[in-house]
Amino acid sequence: MSMVNTSSKRVIEPVSVCPAPLISQWLKSVVDSDPLFSSRYPVTVLGEYAGGIADSKGELAYLFRESAVQYIEDGQSAVPFNA
Repeated sequence: MSMVNTSSKRVIEPVSVCPAPLISQWLKSVVDSDPLFSSRYPVTVLGEYAGGIADSKGELAYLFRESAVQYIEDGQSAVPFNA
């Protein structure tokens, strides 16, 4: 998938769509098991829970990610970060 969203082009390689939920699960478990991420450097990883490729050429793909809303407390705001 290749799309322009605001000022940035986003590309999801077809080979990365299906393993994305497993990689998200692994990353969340790494962050959750490290005490520094809960005490000194609080961070929440939003998991990707589903994904798929919608056409045979791999040009239309999608990933569903958790909403940040459930994790935001009063006085906080979400900051998106893409690696």
